[in-house]
Amino acid sequence: MPSRTFISFSLRGKSALSTRYNTTMRLFVGFLILGLAACGRQPGESSQVQTPAPETAKPVALMIHGAGGGGWEWRFWQEEFEKAGWTVLAPDLQPAAGGLAKTTVEDYVEQVRKQAPANEKFILIGASMSGILVLKAAETLRPTALILVNSVPPKGVEW
Repeated sequence: MPSRTFISFSLRGKSALSTRYNTTMRLFVGFLILGLAACGRQPGESSQVQTPAPETAKPVALMIHGAGGGGWEWRFWQEEFEKAGWTVLAPDLQPAAGGLAKTTVEDYVEQVRKQAPANEKFILIGASMSGILVLKAAETLRPTALILVNSVPPKGVEW
């Protein structure tokens, strides 16, 4: 019964506690309405996410590893993408024939270009050092999307 008493005080507006309660409720309702408006939904509307039809093909995800790594770095992400219906390519980039010391950024960029699927939509994902590689490759490949993970784009690269 204490809650009934509180509600009756609140409705009558006779206590400091009920004033704080009303102010708090007004703020809560105001923020709730703002939140719903920001989400584009009205109260009572479904909050389910619309998923594309199964026949809608997803683009290929080309995942490029960072320095000193390999395609294995993407194994957990690859698994999740494949569960969601993506085709994933996570190649191991190799140093040039002259060895690592003679390998240039352009050597690696060319490997990325060769791995890109021909005549298919694809997204290009680069981690760490490969951020520069995928940015340079994207200048000519024009992927559907470009994702950089923990990478900083260098000055002068346009996409």
